[in-house]
Amino acid sequence: MLYRAALCGAVLADRLAGLGVRGGRSCVRASTLLAIAAGFCAGPALAFPVSLTGANLANCDPLAVPAQADELGRNVAGFPEDELIFASSQETDDVACAATDDALIPNAAVTIRNRTTIDFLELWYVADPETSLSNFDGEVNGGLAFRIDTDGENAPLVFESQSQDGIFEANERWTFVIQDYQNPARLTPFAFTSLGVGTDSAGGPSSGSVVAFIPEPASAFLLGLGLAGLALRRRS
Repeated sequence: MLYRAALCGAVLADRLAGLGVRGGRSCVRASTLLAIAAGFCAGPALAFPVSLTGANLANCDPLAVPAQADELGRNVAGFPEDELIFASSQETDDVACAATDDALIPNAAVTIRNRTTIDFLELWYVADPETSLSNFDGEVNGGLAFRIDTDGENAPLVFESQSQDGIFEANERWTFVIQDYQNPARLTPFAFTSLGVGTDSAGGPSSGSVVAFIPEPASAFLLGLGLAGLALRRRS
């Protein structure tokens, strides 16, 4: 995640800036810098980034997705701590995209709670290939998908427990509508229980995925290393 990479880089810069100098020249050489970076930023794998390929289907709203995102999931499938959510669902009369709603098929109101310390900027729902719904904007990795928001003809986001800003904040609860939800295996709409999105979904029974936008973490870490180098240069 950007948060972890930026924090790691910033603290690394601070630690390197505090190292001593000898004879007006830094005693930290490239090998030492790499060792500090590895030791400081290594640890258990956290985010599980997934690659996304989106396609518009001219159904409700245009669909645009990033090339990479974090997949969020429940604590039953090996999701890391910085991607965990609680989830539940119930039937609802709420409609997300009125033009495509079938009044004879129940809609699902899915509630998710952010169990991490991270504020996610944008969220999308992506169905597994066997799951059908009617408020899709397009496909992502072969699964019907929509952005979870309040904009446009498709407005599935019906509740935010904190700021009404479309940001999935730490410990916040959201409720969104999956319209005309159907799954032949009768899996619940909140079966976010396998790693991988769309046709890439693998593992125990899953009906879909929630994915969150992440800025490129590598750039944040490189920025931190740049700050470290600048601090060393100023001390030399």
